[in-house]
Amino acid sequence: MIGPYPEQRDLYRARSPVHFADQLERPMLLLQGLDDKVVLPSQAEAMVEVLEGKGIPYAYLRVRG
Repeated sequence: MIGPYPEQRDLYRARSPVHFADQLERPMLLLQGLDDKVVLPSQAEAMVEVLEGKGIPYAYLRVRG
């Protein structure tokens, strides 16, 4: 999608929202496929922890299948 890994590791990191969760300021809707092999559920859960910690409203919907 954005280049070979690990050669483009910096680009992957720069485009991954989980690395910038501390900058969140607005309500958010998270939709997570529980069987997703690219964006793991643990990444969405990390975002939820930040949102809860900052008191930002959110909805988190987990989908299987």
